[in-house]
Amino acid sequence: MGKLIKSDSTIYFVTVAFLLFGGIIWDFGGIIDVFGGISYDFGGIIKLFGGIFTTKKDKA
Repeated sequence: MGKLIKSDSTIYFVTVAFLLFGGIIWDFGGIIDVFGGISYDFGGIIKLFGGIFTTKKDKA
């Protein structure tokens, strides 16, 4: 019985480890999405500044 309980807990820990690892990978995917969003925002900021500089040049 002791061996059976030990193997069950091993399976449990392996399952939890896989779920945690899968969760970590999922989180990294989320982090990459966030960085993609930041890059996108920086592109928007650059375009915004580009528009401001263009407007100033036109006025000058």
